[in-house]
Amino acid sequence: MNIRNCDTLVMQGKYGEAILCLEPIYTANPQGPAYEKLLDAYLLKNDTIGALKVVRKQSKRFGNARPQYTVDYWVLSQKLGKRGPDWEDIELQVVKNPYSSRALARVLEKYGLLREAVGIYELAEQRQPKLNVSFERAQLYAQLGDIDAQYAAYLKAIDENRGYLNNIKLRITQNIGDDEAGRHAAAAKTALVSRIQAGGNVGVFESLLLFVYRELGEYERAFRWLKAKAKSDDFRANEFVSIARDLRAMDNYSLAAEVYDFMIYSRPRGMQGGWLNGALKEQLEVLTSIDQTKAQALVSDFGGNECGSCFGWELAREEYKMRLQSIDPVSVEEYAKIMADLRLKYPRPLMEGLTYKSYAGMLQVLGNFDRALIEYARAETLLGDSKEGDESRLDRAMCAFYDGDIPWAKTQLEVLLKSTSKEIANDALENALLIAANSVDDTLYEGLQILRKPMLLEVMGQKQEALQAYQRAEKVLIANEVYDDLLLKKGKLELELGLNETAANTFLILQNAAGEGMWKQEAYFYYAKALFNLQSLQAKDAVETYLLKFPNGFYTEKARTMYRTFAT
Repeated sequence: MNIRNCDTLVMQGKYGEAILCLEPIYTANPQGPAYEKLLDAYLLKNDTIGALKVVRKQSKRFGNARPQYTVDYWVLSQKLGKRGPDWEDIELQVVKNPYSSRALARVLEKYGLLREAVGIYELAEQRQPKLNVSFERAQLYAQLGDIDAQYAAYLKAIDENRGYLNNIKLRITQNIGDDEAGRHAAAAKTALVSRIQAGGNVGVFESLLLFVYRELGEYERAFRWLKAKAKSDDFRANEFVSIARDLRAMDNYSLAAEVYDFMIYSRPRGMQGGWLNGALKEQLEVLTSIDQTKAQALVSDFGGNECGSCFGWELAREEYKMRLQSIDPVSVEEYAKIMADLRLKYPRPLMEGLTYKSYAGMLQVLGNFDRALIEYARAETLLGDSKEGDESRLDRAMCAFYDGDIPWAKTQLEVLLKSTSKEIANDALENALLIAANSVDDTLYEGLQILRKPMLLEVMGQKQEALQAYQRAEKVLIANEVYDDLLLKKGKLELELGLNETAANTFLILQNAAGEGMWKQEAYFYYAKALFNLQSLQAKDAVETYLLKFPNGFYTEKARTMYRTFAT
């Protein structure tokens, strides 16, 4: 008889037939899987007397070698008020063989006897401290709702086996996300602080505490903790960078700037290159958005070789200095010489390609599109099949678009969107999607021709002029298929310029204009963001609306971060 046929009978609810099917298989191999299936069939049939006979026989024959059978006998005899083994008999088995505790606890858990299962593990650990069952105990505590014990056991499990770390981090994330009352967060932090204070090898727990702070959005607390460690000669550059990048992703530029500032100016003496290269570059991007005076001070402080071998910083610094002056043929020619010097200093294809790409961008701002297209082509050759190469190809197509060659740009962008790296910046991909999605029916590209002009002004840094051009175009394109594209570009520029009330109105119009189209998510998210910036009473409802409509959307994490700031 095939045991699978017996399983089918159980699933069909034919428990009597299943028992008849399983009995000969059980008789042939009483310690095989047929035993548990036969016991389950009796219990499902509500034949507790038959089940008791099976477990009594099993316990007497094999209970000494496999004490889990004695647990079955104890549970059923207790429930039926029949004579059977005592609980002390089970404990004695654990004392004799602590390694049997897992099998015993699993059976007790099956019957819902969670406290008894925890007691078995605790007794086993007393006899054999290196048993490593803390993870199993933590799961039982979780079912019992004993949160403090759950997290203490999780941390002990990490001490026993570092392989549990990622699993536990995932569980912490899920628990914190599902617990609006914050009990899991508080218990996790308390357990971690206690474990760190206990001393020993605590590096992994310190990193886990920072992970919890970040999950909770408590970045100021995480920053204070890292600063304290740094002042104790434990400077954790990677952790600082992770926090700063999280803050940037949430548009908390002010605190991100503080983190980068501490990293840069309080770093260990003599430290150059490496992470400092990236930190300087990212800090400049942040300060450019919020404080030009500090941005210029950073450029001045690191205007020479203070960073060491830092190509990324040097390129970003020269681009920033170029943006501060008027772009004319003389300044662009001087910039070309600076890029040539960088190529001599860093003679590697990737870095050389990036200098050509940067120079092409300056030519584009100057309006010298033909020369810019040539420089972008040079950059593509050097950058090859990489994220930077994809960016250069996209920039070249956009340059052709700004120059008015819309058919060629559209064809190139359609190809790029099918193969380009997912790491390309969202803004760049938005422009590509906007152009590539234009209907083939509009062979004259009338809408894109009108939209091209304010987009060009925007890329040239003439923000106010670009906004005025968007406003003029809005009146003309109201019935054109690119109307929703125009609203997106105009609304985002309004946000950038701090015109939050106007932006909110623009994105509200976009919600209707986009319908089920390409910019639906953007319409709802940026509307909520504009209201959030205004500290409007409607902001919470707008964020909730986005989260309900797009629970796994592009901007869900940012929306959740905003939502956590509202008073409950």
